Amino acid sequence: MKILRALERGEGQPGDIETLEQLCRFLGPGKTFCAHAPGAVEPLQSAIKYFREEFEAGIKQPFSNTHLINGIQPNLLKERW
Repeated sequence: MKILRALERGEGQPGDIETLEQLCRFLGPGKTFCAHAPGAVEPLQSAIKYFREEFEAGIKQPFSNTHLINGIQPNLLKERW
């Protein structure tokens, strides 16, 4: 649930979708003693399969410092000078 909530808030990490897919495989048919587990992960597997772009949109983008010049933000230069 923590991974899904992070993705929902746009705070997911690279590899989160793969982690969810791996967890679904671990709980798939023949992998657990509980007969309900495969049915419980099926909606998540389907959601990832058919709506992967929405899951990917929840992954936090890495910080880009291309807008910085020698550690100073260009917009601050305009305001001060």
